[in-house]
Amino acid sequence: MKSKYWRRGIIVSLVLLFMASTCKKEDPFIEYTPRDRAEQYAAEKDSILQFLQTHTYIVDAYGKVIIEPVRHAGQRTLYDDALVVQMEDPEDEEVVYDIYYLSVTPGTADSITTTDHVLAAVEIQNFDLETVFKRTELSPVWMNVWYPSAGIRLVGLRKVLPQFRGGTYTPNPDGTVTFEGKGVGVAFLPSGLAQFDLAFMGESGALLSSYSPVIVHFRTLVVNTDLDDDLVPNVLEDLNGNGDPTDDNTDKELEEKYGIPAHPDYVDPDDDGDGLLTKYEDTNGDGDPTNDDDDGDGIPNYLDADTH
Repeated sequence: MKSKYWRRGIIVSLVLLFMASTCKKEDPFIEYTPRDRAEQYAAEKDSILQFLQTHTYIVDAYGKVIIEPVRHAGQRTLYDDALVVQMEDPEDEEVVYDIYYLSVTPGTADSITTTDHVLAAVEIQNFDLETVFKRTELSPVWMNVWYPSAGIRLVGLRKVLPQFRGGTYTPNPDGTVTFEGKGVGVAFLPSGLAQFDLAFMGESGALLSSYSPVIVHFRTLVVNTDLDDDLVPNVLEDLNGNGDPTDDNTDKELEEKYGIPAHPDYVDPDDDGDGLLTKYEDTNGDGDPTNDDDDGDGIPNYLDADTH
């Protein structure tokens, strides 16, 4: 009797196993679609304005901007002092953002352009005023102005930083550096010009949720206006004048021909690829290679591979 039931059990198990193996498995992957960028900005715009109209700020003795709620009627608000620049969405040019920012101190040294790199002290807050990222003047970060990032994507600073100047620095005997004349500002970025659909967990444990606008406190300590040290300012290496230094490459064909990694002019010490560094094509010795044209063809030596 036992063997009868045992055999029956084996048969039932095999049938069930066969059925399980032939059943169509459900796809474990769920397709993810980010929110519409225009709709997201429309949802955020009013909340950003409301925040600016219901909060104020003070600047403490160390130059730090402290944001706090308005406490009484008639108190000056962030909105009262904010300036505005506009920027197209990097992925949808039909979406145009208003970027509000405070200019506490504009800076006293080099002007900042989208082609430069800026050494900056940065503090990033969510709109609950929790700090999610911080780099002080003792541990600043270099930011590429064309595509700014400081642990968190901050594309909107592309339009804000050029409203400021950098400062100067003096080395101290103990190895530290003293920064002076720096720019100080605060930018209020919609999520589409920051992380958008990406969340970020800060060093302090504070969370920047996806689809969250951010508050960026920054100090523009120093500006590097000549990244390849070739005596041609970064801004003049943007030959087509579109503000994007990454799409100007005079010797691109030569680099492709010989399999050399491509280097846009602003990070190429030999812009025309003729084997003579750009800074040595300054034949009149005035420190400016852009005004030397030895063969008179209208092309400066440093961009003319026929002139050495």
